[in-house]
Amino acid sequence: MTEAMRKRVRAVRSQASIRRFEYRQRNLAKGTWAKVRRELALTERVFALSEEEATALEARGRSPLPAGLVLHPQRHLYCICEEDLAALGLDGSAQRPVAMDTVLDHAHLALLPFSAKRDR
Repeated sequence: MTEAMRKRVRAVRSQASIRRFEYRQRNLAKGTWAKVRRELALTERVFALSEEEATALEARGRSPLPAGLVLHPQRHLYCICEEDLAALGLDGSAQRPVAMDTVLDHAHLALLPFSAKRDR
């Protein structure tokens, strides 16, 4: 076997090992990522919240979605409506929208669904 073939065999084995690890992780998650992706797919806008704002949302009767709580570290995802945004003072220029590629970098997130009338 030539050196080029050995190098290729190592690369294929490495890719297979990574794929096995990813499948194992996905299967151990028990559908959590699918649930988080579903929530994000139904979301028009995502806002980063501070700890105090998250506490205020919970005082208003909003509870974090279960899909975010099983992640490690936990992500507190709140499905909110326009009235909740106004109550938190996040209407207008005070909004802190989050780009979808950095959404899991934040511990507390407010998800505003496409149909804000949808209530949980």
